[in-house]
Amino acid sequence: MKKILGMMFLAVIALTLIGCSALDPLSQFERVAAQEISSVQEFNDVTDEDTNDDEVEALYSGSIQVVSLSATTLDLTNQDKIDYIKSLFQLIRETHLENVALAESTKLSWDELILNIQVFRDSDLELLPDDKEILITYRHEIRTRRTEVRATFGDIKELFDELRGKYTIENLDMITENLEEVLNVLDLRQEYITYLNQVILDVDLMITSYNS
Repeated sequence: MKKILGMMFLAVIALTLIGCSALDPLSQFERVAAQEISSVQEFNDVTDEDTNDDEVEALYSGSIQVVSLSATTLDLTNQDKIDYIKSLFQLIRETHLENVALAESTKLSWDELILNIQVFRDSDLELLPDDKEILITYRHEIRTRRTEVRATFGDIKELFDELRGKYTIENLDMITENLEEVLNVLDLRQEYITYLNQVILDVDLMITSYNS
């Protein structure tokens, strides 16, 4: 009986320790950040096919009439519109590549942080109350920002799919609107990845200050 009671006591202690670990701000931050690292690695839904502007090149032969662009007070020719569309394609390509590179850099920063957290734990160190509050704030901010970003999942594919077979002079305004929205989504993602990377760097600096 004593042996059974002893085993039950150890089990309770183990569960208590696990519960405390789950409530630890550093552990909570790790879980949320790890999810987002995986998420930003999937921001790759811009394909070479999507940003191939050969169909836009074919529009130049019909770009001689003057039309009004509702988004501005200027009268722009179709050629002006096509030139702008080509510039949007270029910006989309560049922003997407920047996001991919930034996501990879963030993953490297994260890997470094994980190593330093392990050193921190192996040394049986304890975070100061102020640092715990900082981690809680970061976790809340990440969760808040990711809601807006995740709401855009699938939008880029949908916007490009809508344009397939519709690269005609009559659809220049729709092409422009869709590409501008694609760029907006990419810009939002870039802002988020940049924030996430900075947070990881800040937390890494915090943790290494204990290890040194």
